[in-house]
Amino acid sequence: MFESELLIHIQEWEKLAGAVKGLATVAYWDTEQGPPPSQLGDFRGTPTIRMFKPKPKQKAGENKKKIVLDYNQERKAKDIKKFVDYNMPNYVESVVNGVKDLDKFDEKAKKYGLPRAMLFVSKPDTMPLTKYLSAEFEESCCWQKSSPQRKTGKSWTSLKSQTCQL
Repeated sequence: MFESELLIHIQEWEKLAGAVKGLATVAYWDTEQGPPPSQLGDFRGTPTIRMFKPKPKQKAGENKKKIVLDYNQERKAKDIKKFVDYNMPNYVESVVNGVKDLDKFDEKAKKYGLPRAMLFVSKPDTMPLTKYLSAEFEESCCWQKSSPQRKTGKSWTSLKSQTCQL
């Protein structure tokens, strides 16, 4: 790799690190200084970009098992950030069955003595910032979201009034 190409890659890494600061960790391993640790997997070429995320539904303290995702798209910070945003763990539960789901959510929060965060959103997909927050505060808050139902287009009015009573 030529020095100018390396400089471009470093600049993109710095942009990416700034874009996800406090939300994800960006690490760089210089393979010319030695092989990477075996925990990072097998490298067949450089640059190799990987995302390590926890497997869902692990017992407490078993955060060692990871899902490894290889990134094979454009090597630009904005494209890599989209990949990170899309693949971030999401601990936000969706309200699908109205009051029934709210009751389950309330029981879970009471069982663990956790506060509840209920988000009323206009789109069915979970926004990246919400994913980041739910991952950061997974063990200290129960997260749930409600979006308008696609098929019926029902509003949140009845759900909001039920939520206020919880």
